[in-house]
Amino acid sequence: MFDWLTGYDSSNAAAGQAAADKLAAQAAIDYAPGGKSYEAIAAAQGTAAADLAQASVAGDYGNQANVSQWSILGDGLLGTTEFITDPDLAASDIATQSALIGQGIGNGVGTVTGGLFNGLFDGLWSGLVAFVKKIPLWVWLALALAAFLYFGGWKLLRGKVAAKLA
Repeated sequence: MFDWLTGYDSSNAAAGQAAADKLAAQAAIDYAPGGKSYEAIAAAQGTAAADLAQASVAGDYGNQANVSQWSILGDGLLGTTEFITDPDLAASDIATQSALIGQGIGNGVGTVTGGLFNGLFDGLWSGLVAFVKKIPLWVWLALALAAFLYFGGWKLLRGKVAAKLA
């Protein structure tokens, strides 16, 4: 539904899955006994290390989600839309995952924006306070007097002085 927004492209996903399957098949050949990677590891570190590498690579490829199994559930942009890698999950599990994902997104956004804005404004405020404290009192008094005279205080004083003299 939101393919234009998310950038999901089914032909790209199919090509990516085909490439991933090809890579997994090649790795299974290379890391199996007799394969070039297995033999290179066995020659350098022994067969125990080669067997460990084979198991590790097989586990890595086995744990990857199949792109064709991914589906988008829900109809919202955040909070009700999530990616599910296991199509056999019960509806209650999906609802629980959805709630946890929404809570995690909310906590993450609050942490990032709260930390960013608090840090930014705290830093600006402490910098401003430090700057203001460096200015001597006589400069503040001179600025206050200049502002008073500039914004009409001169006319006020002239009128009061003229009234007292008259």
